[in-house]
Amino acid sequence: MCHDRVDGDQITVTQDFMSFMLGVERPGVTAALRSLEMAGSVRKRRGSVEITDRDGLLDYAGDGYGVAEAEYARLIEGRAEPQA
Repeated sequence: MCHDRVDGDQITVTQDFMSFMLGVERPGVTAALRSLEMAGSVRKRRGSVEITDRDGLLDYAGDGYGVAEAEYARLIEGRAEPQA
């Protein structure tokens, strides 16, 4: 979802901040990123993550990605409507 909202494939975010956003411990983020990197979907660097295979990430996310995006679009579209 972050990739949808940034220009390019580089997302500037630390693993500490990702763990905070997700409500998980940092070692879990590290393990997940390591798995995604081994699969060729991302490349992690200090303070950033580069998306290298978006289609692979979408396959990995399965139906979970589309549901969240649809709700996000519904909420944002609702706020974008002009007030009378």
